Amino acid sequence: MIEPFRPMQFVLREVFHFQFVKFRFGRAPLEYFEKMLEFIEHNQDVIFVEGVRNNSYGYGVYFTSRSKSEQIDAIFKSLHFERIFIPDEFIGTPEEAYDDLNRKLSILTEKKKTLDNKMTQTLNENADKIYAARETFLSV
Repeated sequence: MIEPFRPMQFVLREVFHFQFVKFRFGRAPLEYFEKMLEFIEHNQDVIFVEGVRNNSYGYGVYFTSRSKSEQIDAIFKSLHFERIFIPDEFIGTPEEAYDDLNRKLSILTEKKKTLDNKMTQTLNENADKIYAARETFLSV
């Protein structure tokens, strides 16, 4: 979710607490992305910060005033801009949030691997008892 926005160099929490500016994270299919950039270039009511592009989509976030947000939202929707909701729990820049999530994922993956090994070991150590209990249960 946060990966396409990694190049952005602003603190997410600060953006989430803007009072007079609306923002929308999202993506648009590449065939509409260029049209969207053209619209932005000629419109002073919106600021766009581009994220990454892949083979299918261009990602970014746009900012607009609260008073113009409905109009700008409608235009972006017509350009097939799909909102991506970013939780406000992220700390730091998108890059820092991404790195933090990867670090946490690595820790959890290692814990899962340890638990899987422990479970396999326990099942192997108790295979005879488990099989005997199964046979007893089936004979009842």
